[in-house]
Amino acid sequence: MLLVNLKTEDLVQIITPVIALVAVIIIPYIQWKIAKRQAADNISSKRQIWIDELRKDFAEYLTIASRVEELRRRDKSDITLKEFDDANLRGLELSIRIELRLNPKEDLHNKLVESIQELFRGLSNDVSDETTEQEMVVRKNFLENRSAIVTQLQAILKYEWERVKSGN
Repeated sequence: MLLVNLKTEDLVQIITPVIALVAVIIIPYIQWKIAKRQAADNISSKRQIWIDELRKDFAEYLTIASRVEELRRRDKSDITLKEFDDANLRGLELSIRIELRLNPKEDLHNKLVESIQELFRGLSNDVSDETTEQEMVVRKNFLENRSAIVTQLQAILKYEWERVKSGN
């Protein structure tokens, strides 16, 4: 009943401060929500790049590790020695890049680093006086270590992908 008797000028004097008050409260809230979403999108985008780079480095690392495992059993010509040394050096570089990308505060990441180091240690063993039976055991260990690395990496990548999807 009170609003019916009000003149237009009176309504404007009441509505204007109410609108201003609502704008002062709602607009910053909306801006905060937008900024929060943009920050989450930025983090997710960087995490996706991290996932892709880690996957790429591991694929190359495991390929090179397999090549080193093969080369160390070949006759040692100058070409084979150079290729072996180059592959070893590239494998070392990749293992360092991978370790630098992993979080030392996360158990899964630490287990993965241990598996990488175990695989690398196996590749540095001397095979010159190795019997066929020993070679089979070493090869089996190499394949098991490589498989463990893949499994551990898949668990990490799955966890990180879920974080990307959820925007965290």
